[in-house]
Amino acid sequence: MAITTYAELQAAIADWVERGDLTSRLPAFVANAEAKANRWLRDQKLEAQDAASVDTALTALPQDFAAVITVQLRLGASEPYSRLDPALSDVLASYDSDVGARGRPRFYGLLGPQLQLYPAPDRAYAVLLTYFAKLPALSDTNTTNWLLEDAPDVYLDGSLAGFYEFDRDFEAANRYLQKFEAGLGELRDARRRPTGKLRVDAALQRQRNYDITRDI
Repeated sequence: MAITTYAELQAAIADWVERGDLTSRLPAFVANAEAKANRWLRDQKLEAQDAASVDTALTALPQDFAAVITVQLRLGASEPYSRLDPALSDVLASYDSDVGARGRPRFYGLLGPQLQLYPAPDRAYAVLLTYFAKLPALSDTNTTNWLLEDAPDVYLDGSLAGFYEFDRDFEAANRYLQKFEAGLGELRDARRRPTGKLRVDAALQRQRNYDITRDI
């Protein structure tokens, strides 16, 4: 059976487990697979960017945000972007409350559904967030996506893992979960970013020992 659409995926699940009484639960098995994929899958086809003018310490992340790749900042259109360094949000929050610093941000963290900058911007800056987006969820109106097109077997394995967990057949659930994880890993390895022989500034390869209260 070819699996190219949401309806065909649901039909394949029902056919595979030989159950005709699960129609109302099939979307939950698919959604369960998508939730796991959003936590595990980091694929070039999920890379996205969001540009905004930011003048506050906290700004909302995109609704489809899954994980940060880079956060870059520049003062104006004539300037190049420069990368910000990551820091834990509780560390940033403690410094922010103790110091109350404002200036050109040097660090970023994640605070719930928000991007946090430190120090708090002293003016509006152009911020470019490069991130991994969530997989576009399948539905009756969004009947396919790139993962279903590229790897319908992976989608099916993830959905079957959800079914067998529901069915309390944990041996089968673990078996299909392992197949699902392996399939996602194969996708990741097949589309790794080529590194070639590009030279990378050594300063970006070593740990930067900033004093967060001094180097701002």
